[in-house]
Amino acid sequence: MSQENENGLILDESLFDERSICEAIFKHSAEAIVITDVVGKIVHVNPSLLRLFGYFQYELAMQPIHVLLPPNLRAQHEKHIESYSVQPKARSMGEGKVLFGQKKDGTIFPLSASLSPAQVGKNKLVVGLIIDLTELQDAQNELKEVNNSLENKILERTEALQQSLSELQRAKESLELEREKTLQALAKEKELNELKSKFITTASHEFKTPLSTILSSLNLLEKYENGGDGRKTKHFSRIKNNIQHLDGLLNELLSLEKIQTMGLNPVLEKVDLKRLIERISFELQQSLTDKSGLDLEISVLEASTDASFLEYILVNLIGNAIKYSLNVPEIKVCTFFLNDQWILEISDKGMGIPSAELSNIFERFYRAKNAENIKGTGLGLSIVKQYVDALNGVIEIESEINVGTTVRIKFPY
Repeated sequence: MSQENENGLILDESLFDERSICEAIFKHSAEAIVITDVVGKIVHVNPSLLRLFGYFQYELAMQPIHVLLPPNLRAQHEKHIESYSVQPKARSMGEGKVLFGQKKDGTIFPLSASLSPAQVGKNKLVVGLIIDLTELQDAQNELKEVNNSLENKILERTEALQQSLSELQRAKESLELEREKTLQALAKEKELNELKSKFITTASHEFKTPLSTILSSLNLLEKYENGGDGRKTKHFSRIKNNIQHLDGLLNELLSLEKIQTMGLNPVLEKVDLKRLIERISFELQQSLTDKSGLDLEISVLEASTDASFLEYILVNLIGNAIKYSLNVPEIKVCTFFLNDQWILEISDKGMGIPSAELSNIFERFYRAKNAENIKGTGLGLSIVKQYVDALNGVIEIESEINVGTTVRIKFPY
């Protein structure tokens, strides 16, 4: 028997029996899953775990779970199993600590794991969920390297500025004839100092404010341990929103660093525009109270472009349309042909941009005066402009205060 759900999709009820769902989740889960008995013998594993650790199914059957651990951790793990079997409950392993696993080939890697007790008939089992943290750890290490590089560059620039100021002062005292030249140099140094100061102030605020909110919410969550679910949900939402803001900020800084150090070298390939725009729109649409507030009209279905560049452009521009629309989420995303070009157009009915500031909108760190109270760094549109230029496109913005904004990009087809 089939029926139509709230989204208009036809569902076949025969596909939704509990066993089929459980088997599908177990088989197709991206996370590694292991099931053991209460003494730590492996009963079953899913394909993701086999791929992660490099074993075949038969090699792990009824083996002790510690075969997946480095030898120096196995004795300690045996004690944990004994302790857990006395009072089993759902929990994360090694909270606050880094856990490690060992693959069949001897490779040791970081992971996170959680345990949940289960009972099938008379059999007491333990279900373990394992997540490989190698990429996360690599990303953290890379971020540390980027931060160290930025700190070194700031120190170098500070020393250079101090040296320049000293030289300029000596030149002013000894060479009065070069007074005009010295004043011009001082003006340039002042501009650089103001730019550096603005960046440091903006970055400091954008990092500290979300982190403070996260810390405050976590402290409150501890106090609400026995409180109502509504209060917990509110603070979890605040934590999630601020983490997403930090993630976006880091992406902008990393994109800027990549552009400065590596330049832009687009890799052109045939891209399914309809699928890409629908996916990004769906992900961003989750933040809208009115899910119908984002309208798509996709006439150009595919094009030769760089998928990663275009994805950043779409995420930034649609995200801006949502962010600056405030409580008026009437957003339209279109693609269409015009002569030998294909056009991407994103329009909203939001707060708009002052006409006098449109000429500055693509400058780094520049923010319109009416948007200063909304979170942002002023880097996004600058990076978008560089990506559009790298794709041989042209970007135009039309905007009117309290009426809305239209961003139009023309790409060669």
